[in-house]
Amino acid sequence: MNFDTLSPYIRRTWYSTLDAPHHIKTRVLVDYELILITGGEALITIDGVPYHVKKRDAIFIPPGVEHSFLVTEGALIQPHVHFDPIYTEDSPKRKVSFRTYDNMSYDQKALMQENVFADCNIPYVFQPKEYERFEKYLFEIIEARESNRPYHIILCKSKMLMLLRLILKQFDTSKRHSNNDNDCEIIKDYIDNNYEQIITLDDLERQFGIKKFTLLHKFKKIYGETVISYYNEKRLSLAKRLLLQTEQTVTDISRQLNFTDVYSFSRFFKSKEGVSPKEFRSSDNK
Repeated sequence: MNFDTLSPYIRRTWYSTLDAPHHIKTRVLVDYELILITGGEALITIDGVPYHVKKRDAIFIPPGVEHSFLVTEGALIQPHVHFDPIYTEDSPKRKVSFRTYDNMSYDQKALMQENVFADCNIPYVFQPKEYERFEKYLFEIIEARESNRPYHIILCKSKMLMLLRLILKQFDTSKRHSNNDNDCEIIKDYIDNNYEQIITLDDLERQFGIKKFTLLHKFKKIYGETVISYYNEKRLSLAKRLLLQTEQTVTDISRQLNFTDVYSFSRFFKSKEGVSPKEFRSSDNK
């Protein structure tokens, strides 16, 4: 995209809390929504794929993408903003949608924006690499929007641009494909910041534009192990640390690592350690 055209329009901001088991039914937005989870947990399904989201996760939902929320644990604290990345004469006409695409009127569908970030590799769910700055900018946008002070619109635009810069800097790889070694470094950095999420070779190929067979060869040549082995080691290391240093249940740990269920997590753990998560925890306490 042409970043020179960015001029954000902030439609709505909220610092809201939803109690379990609050459910937001399937809907499609005509604008963008950016959410930061600062407490609680939820299952969010985006474009048919379920994500278990928790504290420090960010959610980026472009227009036209079906999604739903189910709060699963605690009070879900979710400061968020609805915005257009580029102001147009239609921007004030757009409203926050709670409808599916099929239930929208012709006029509502006509207001649907193009996803201008489609080529920027921004995942739907991620953990901001510069979390403190990310949180700070988002809160400043919410505060400025709700204060209605003089020139608050300019302040909102400037902070939203800074927030978008953080996201694009973390994920946009369109100008960083000069060689495969650099690609591997970018992908390793991505895994380091997102290994609690489910990541597959197909995901990496689609997101970073490097063929998975090339990635397998190059990553192993540089780091001495395959990209999937590296990813699994990061997940296993966190699982072991949580088992030994916290009182979280095995089920809670499996959720934190976004396994489909506790049985899948247990199979994964036993295949790597030779014992189940419960046995690993018990043997350490003897």
